[in-house]
Amino acid sequence: MVILHLNGGFVIQEGHVYRIQHIPDPPIQQLKTASELWRAAQHDSSGLGNKESELAATLATSASEAVLAGGVVIVEGHSERKMQLADKSLAFFDEDGGVFCGTTGKPIPFPPRRGPGFAG
Repeated sequence: MVILHLNGGFVIQEGHVYRIQHIPDPPIQQLKTASELWRAAQHDSSGLGNKESELAATLATSASEAVLAGGVVIVEGHSERKMQLADKSLAFFDEDGGVFCGTTGKPIPFPPRRGPGFAG
C-alpha cells in the first residue's frame, strides 16, 4: 500500500513502513486535481456532478498507475533505494480534506464528517 501526500508519502509492505522521499509532480498534481474535482461534484447542482466524478476517477486511476508501475524510491536510514510494490494500491491524503483512493478513484472521507450526506 502506498500513501501519498503533496510532500512525499509512505509504503506499507511486508509488515514494514518505508518513507517515500519524493514522487514526481505530474501524478501528485493529478491526484490533487482528482480530489478537488470529486469534492466539487458533491456540491454541484447543475447536473455536471457525474461527469466531474467520472473525470476525477479517470485522473486518479491514471496517476496511480503511473506511480505504481515503476515502483517508488524509499528512504532507509541515510540511503535510498527503488522498491517494486507487491501491493498495487494507493491512497492520496489531501490536506484540503479527505483521503482519495487513487486505485479505485473514490474518496474516503477522513476524518469522518458528520451532517447531511456524511456518514460518521
